[in-house]
Amino acid sequence: MNEKAKKFDAFLEERNLQWFTKEEMTDEFNSVVYRGFLEAASQRFPLFIVLDDTVFTMARMIAVSAAVPAERRGQVAEYLSELNGKFKIFKYYIAEDGGVYMDISIPSLVEEFNPELVLYLIGQILLPHVEEYYPQLMEKVWGRKEEEGTVN
Repeated sequence: MNEKAKKFDAFLEERNLQWFTKEEMTDEFNSVVYRGFLEAASQRFPLFIVLDDTVFTMARMIAVSAAVPAERRGQVAEYLSELNGKFKIFKYYIAEDGGVYMDISIPSLVEEFNPELVLYLIGQILLPHVEEYYPQLMEKVWGRKEEEGTVN
């Protein structure tokens, strides 16, 4: 197991946090993937934290698991680009499966890796962001405002 994952495990154990399941990968980067859920905007979003031997730690959230309809992809991609320009820490994209993913990349050397910062970013930055912007994202995906029930 990589050193960042060891620090993260110790942090979770020390605070008795049981939000994640852990899977050690057998890749060239010695990756460990922590899987959990973020509860926000009346939804449960799959959340992954990837710790490895690189200088990056990644948190990935699946914002929309179903494929964005082909006729809406252009408008959704435009909105995601707007969000990416507005927020430095988040990077949204439409994945190959058609779902909408959001990544947070946190650079740090192994010696400087801070598990508390990772969870702080999720709880204090990501959670309020999702609460505020998820409804607008879904309006773009559906092509309508939820309360109106009409298609744009």
